[in-house]
Amino acid sequence: MVIVQQLVRILPERYVAAPRVHLGSEFEVDICAYEQVDGDRRGDEIGAFATSSAWAATQPTLTLETELADTDEYEVPPATYAAACRWRPVGTRMTLEAWSQPLVVGNPLPVLPLWLSEELAVPLDLEASYEQTCRDLRIA
Repeated sequence: MVIVQQLVRILPERYVAAPRVHLGSEFEVDICAYEQVDGDRRGDEIGAFATSSAWAATQPTLTLETELADTDEYEVPPATYAAACRWRPVGTRMTLEAWSQPLVVGNPLPVLPLWLSEELAVPLDLEASYEQTCRDLRIA
């Protein structure tokens, strides 16, 4: 929930953040940003936000030209890591770009891009949200 609270402060107007948790023998937390659509002002607001924002995503750690999958599930290696990805059109083909960072005990958590559009990303600061969670739970 702290990640959602962090995103609410940095998302452009008309975007909202919502958590989704999948439980089982393995777990996953999806953080999504949804755009609330009202009329045709979307492009103007994103453009104004993008030009006022000083943060830019790093280059992806993996880029693949591939077909769009029928499902939103991907097989991933069993290592502990944090990742962000996006589909991006390149000509008539689709490219999957991924930002993957291994998680190592004792090292800070990474900042990953959360893509809102093809050209607009906001920083998802996992270390800051972890530290805030520890403070909120009084375990820091």
